[in-house]
Amino acid sequence: MAHPLRAAAAERLRSELAGLAPVIVYDPDPSGPRSTLRTAKAAWSAVTSGATHHLVLQDDAEPCPGFGALLTEAVSRHPETPLCLFAEWGSTTATTVRWAAMAGAGVAQCVDTYVPTVGMVLPAGLVEGLVTFMSGCELDEPDDVAMLAYLTGIGRPAFVTVPNLLEHDRQQSLMGHGLAMGRRYASCPAHEGDRVGQGSLRAPELVPAQSWGKGRAVCVEWDSRHARRTGAVPTRGVLQVAGLRHHGLVEALAALLADGDGLRLEHTLGYGLLHEVWMNAVALGRLAPEPIAPGDAHRPLARRALAGAAPGSLRTLVPETGEDWTGSALLRLVEEGVALGLAARPSAGPGHVTQPC
Repeated sequence: MAHPLRAAAAERLRSELAGLAPVIVYDPDPSGPRSTLRTAKAAWSAVTSGATHHLVLQDDAEPCPGFGALLTEAVSRHPETPLCLFAEWGSTTATTVRWAAMAGAGVAQCVDTYVPTVGMVLPAGLVEGLVTFMSGCELDEPDDVAMLAYLTGIGRPAFVTVPNLLEHDRQQSLMGHGLAMGRRYASCPAHEGDRVGQGSLRAPELVPAQSWGKGRAVCVEWDSRHARRTGAVPTRGVLQVAGLRHHGLVEALAALLADGDGLRLEHTLGYGLLHEVWMNAVALGRLAPEPIAPGDAHRPLARRALAGAAPGSLRTLVPETGEDWTGSALLRLVEEGVALGLAARPSAGPGHVTQPC
């Protein structure tokens, strides 16, 4: 799906994915008010008769190496699941992606207030209902919000592939999102040789995240029965209830910031933001669902996913974070926090429980 102003990007996509025989669907009213819903409805309406699934890519999608093979693998292993192919690194869904990368699961449940529609595959049987649903929406309703409402209404929650099969290009969005939201990279970018696993990771009742708008560490409250968010609470309080006292966590952070890289990191980003990065990382470990084990955070795919946790959350506050030496320094901080949180879980077993006090 594309706007005529982005025709060059759309043509590039068609050329790159020639093996899939893609068709470009342009905004049917390009001179009208900007509306992703209008173009999305047209794109989803273009499902081929007899198809088992329908893929829609936005014109700012960048497919990974081996996209066609990975897409086929994802659909064959999760044929009944609405599949998103991208979740940005600072979203709440990025947390479930990181958990899935640790667990070796192939897909992770989407838990944001929208369904990421940069690239998405639906079973063909769901498409007609989606088009009908979109026909009843207001024109200014974002297509990703409409998608969430539709899938929630029919009880078919969306999941994102792990790794993500798409990256988000760096051109400015016609909707102006890049100005307010900053860089939106993949939460777990695919590399050559990756596979999409069989398992599915469903969200637990609390999903930690760090707000990319304010930098605060919060835990999203998730209603798994109805697949919806019901609120958010400060992460510090959640960890306190879980047995991780704030004083002990602050001491652990201070020790990490006491060496050369730590001092430099604090001087560059400030203690306040690093404190929230640390709280979020510890919670990512402490609240990780079973059967994730302490060693799972060292999987190559998990490390790749964890590398974007801090830069994704700080992207509007310190825009170039992660592009230089800060990337490795922040990854170390995040990995240490996740390790502390994983070791503090009751299921970690006798002798492996760490409870700062």
